Amino acid sequence: MAILRETGSLTGRGAPTGAFGQTTGAPFSIAARPAPKTQKPKTSSGAVTRRIQSTAPKAAAPKAAAKPAAPKAPVANKPAPAAPAPPPISTTPIGQVVIPPPSDTIMPAGDLPGTVNQVQTPPPAPPSIEDYLGLDTGYLGQMQQLQKALSDFQASQLQQQNQFDVDNTRQLRDLGIQQQQQQDSLQEDFAARGLANSGAFADALGQLNQGFLGQQTDLNTGRSNFMSQLEQALQDFQSQQNMAQQQARQDAIGRRAQKFNLPAV
Repeated sequence: MAILRETGSLTGRGAPTGAFGQTTGAPFSIAARPAPKTQKPKTSSGAVTRRIQSTAPKAAAPKAAAKPAAPKAPVANKPAPAAPAPPPISTTPIGQVVIPPPSDTIMPAGDLPGTVNQVQTPPPAPPSIEDYLGLDTGYLGQMQQLQKALSDFQASQLQQQNQFDVDNTRQLRDLGIQQQQQQDSLQEDFAARGLANSGAFADALGQLNQGFLGQQTDLNTGRSNFMSQLEQALQDFQSQQNMAQQQARQDAIGRRAQKFNLPAV
């Protein structure tokens, strides 16, 4: 006990003592020295403030007002681009066709993914009416038939004319023979009566010749009328041919309009 008191390391209550300073039999306890407290490092208010500021979301800095755009300098007038060269012209069996310039545009194929269509070019211009008529087989066939019909008709007329001329020539020849025979017979008759040089013979001979002359005139007139009939028949046939040709032409023009989706002419 003396050691403890001298060192001053005793803590807590002392043991009970008697009247004369002796210790009682009651036990006593010596309080244990408390363990040294671990001091936490003090954080200054300034450090706490900085930590709070570092964890708090930073407020967005106000944006600077946009500067007005500087006015653009006037652009000098550029020279107009040169006109493109005219497309080439290709000569085909149906005439001259303008070939459009090639294009690099690629168009999608629609329902076929991953593929592309070829460049769509405008269809060529339709041929002119005259060029189309030279290619339309139906029109050309009709023209050939009409031309053949005309040739056959003219050949038939030529044959009729030749036959008529043969008959007419024969009739004139026969008429001439008859005239000569009758003249001889008339002269012999008047000579037998001694009137060969009389006026009666001259009158009879004149009447005989006048009759044959009238027959010759009738034959010649018949030939002229026949030739006129042939000419009129040819003109009528050619008129029918022209009407058929015009109808065939209109039919071909209608086929051209339908084929190239053109308005009817």
